[in-house]
Amino acid sequence: MNGAGTPALAQPDATRRGIEWLHAATPGALHVDVDFVIRADGPGHWVVCKRARTPGAQARLANERRVLERVAGVDGVPALCPDSAASHDGMIADAGSLLLRTRQGRRLHARDGALMLAGDDLLSLAAALARILAEVHQRGVQHRNIHPGAIIWAGPGDRPTLVDFELAGTSAELQPGFVHHTLVSGTLAYAAPELSGRAGISVDHRADLYALGATLYEFATGQPPFHEDDPLRLIHAHLASTPVPPAQLAPDLPAALGDVILRLLEKSPDRRYQSAEGLAFDLDILAARLPGGDSRPFVPGTRDYPAWLAAPTQLMGRDDERAALERALAAALQGEGGGALIAGAPGVGKTALLNTLRPLITARQGWFVSGKFDQSRQDQEADGLRQALRALGRLLLAEPEAALDAQRRRLKAALGIGVASVCAVLPEFAMLLGGEAVAVTRPDAALAESEWVQAVLALLGSVVSAQRPLVMVLDDLQWAAAPAIRVFDAILHAGRRPGLLLVGAYRAQEVDAAHPLQARLARWQQLPAPPLQIALVNLPPDALAELLGTMLRLSRERAGELAAVIAPRTAGNPFDTVELVNALRHEGALVAASEGWQWDVQAIRRHVGQDEVLELLRARIARLPATTVELLQVAACLGGQVELECLAAASGIGAGEAELRAA
Repeated sequence: MNGAGTPALAQPDATRRGIEWLHAATPGALHVDVDFVIRADGPGHWVVCKRARTPGAQARLANERRVLERVAGVDGVPALCPDSAASHDGMIADAGSLLLRTRQGRRLHARDGALMLAGDDLLSLAAALARILAEVHQRGVQHRNIHPGAIIWAGPGDRPTLVDFELAGTSAELQPGFVHHTLVSGTLAYAAPELSGRAGISVDHRADLYALGATLYEFATGQPPFHEDDPLRLIHAHLASTPVPPAQLAPDLPAALGDVILRLLEKSPDRRYQSAEGLAFDLDILAARLPGGDSRPFVPGTRDYPAWLAAPTQLMGRDDERAALERALAAALQGEGGGALIAGAPGVGKTALLNTLRPLITARQGWFVSGKFDQSRQDQEADGLRQALRALGRLLLAEPEAALDAQRRRLKAALGIGVASVCAVLPEFAMLLGGEAVAVTRPDAALAESEWVQAVLALLGSVVSAQRPLVMVLDDLQWAAAPAIRVFDAILHAGRRPGLLLVGAYRAQEVDAAHPLQARLARWQQLPAPPLQIALVNLPPDALAELLGTMLRLSRERAGELAAVIAPRTAGNPFDTVELVNALRHEGALVAASEGWQWDVQAIRRHVGQDEVLELLRARIARLPATTVELLQVAACLGGQVELECLAAASGIGAGEAELRAA
């Protein structure tokens, strides 16, 4: 059996069977040629080659190389072959390929019917995968694409190998963008809700635990938790549907193992396993109990502590604000309103509140785009309005060609001479509208402001409808330049525009009476349909205790005790609270023990009285390697947000090295 461009190799029968299974990669995955075996490499191992088919795939393989260098030595992860292994039988691995040493076995996705494992075999495989994942996470790596086809296994008694690290990342947290549903990365049937960019929460190592749960669900039942053919329906199922308990589909499955799988598949990361170590601990308990028929109650998660404590994904103390936003969206759909303004101090949760609109608009078959202004930059790339409109252009470009043709005609008719303004400022719309539009574009300096404002209004009027609603968020509005504020003002004054909700967020303490935005805020409240106004303040004591209780899985009483000693420092600011709790843990004032989190009140009070929260951040930065601190300084000079490639160019190092330093 040949790989693409691969000579037929004389192999033993066992190796040919291995080649067959290695070729059985997930259909259409990653534009990377399926693995093929170059040769056997000692007892039970192969040397495998992976080749890229497209430039994008080459970047993914380069990412996999960097990640595998970081997890080198982890048992159960492929090892990069040295350069001396790069040639075999006249075949040379080029720069667009990877040579890996891995265990012999087969990919575990179904080819000739569903692959189901008996309880003992499933438990053994699950425990081995949990231990591999624990080591991978300890190295600061998230796989981000676990599915059955990413596991190579020879069968019971053999240790599996976790493969396909093309999409892996080294950042502790990632806020995925709201991309078109056909472009969500990874294997959707097993992807955590947050990976779609529609859950409104950050992605961390717990997304891998969800994917592992979906994979184990399929091994237990013969099917993934959700199996919709349409990508958008599948994303919605991960966001909102509850999987059938695996024990209903596989009656022989031990009930406790079914409970473990369902815990992995919790929608909210807060309710899932928090660590692969905690999962492995529970699976080891089950492996010891089940063969002997031990009927004692099993409580999952008793030794489940994350390496880094993250803020809860569910908002605390914001029920009224969330309800108000939902009403604003409903009014926008009917054309009875269309604006909202969110004010609050840094760290109070403006972004978290705004991100609750993502699943709301997804449920209405709509889109969410956002942009963020920068305090120290006024160039085009730092223009939050332009960022949001470009994101809208990318969503449109991913539409099917028939829909794109119809949209192109509507846009040209609506824009008229404004086509030039749009194409000059927004490259995605220049691509969408074609060469004719690009030919009449003019330099930015020649654009009349009134023409640009009218062009944006026409663009939104052409794209947005009650059937395809849009939430457009502009963050840090206090730093927006005057032209962007005028467009914001024009949209609010334009009146009925069914389907559009325009949201602005700003730091109230930076908008004093002399600030240009202050006069606009007052005038906007005089409109016939004034924008909703929400002023976020720090959390009250009960909500702060709820945040700590969810974060640490404490009883209400214990959470209240901890909140009482922390509140004097943070005053209920959610960001400051999370930073302080992690500092307490790092300094040993908060300890994870077998009986749960333990602390000494007096020790915490002494610690709380030492420094401001800003000092905690400074101390945290000071503990970083010097090379990482240097990279942070470069990033700070470039503004609030910067692409990895730009950061690498500015610091004079490669993108891979920049990512490793930043992780």
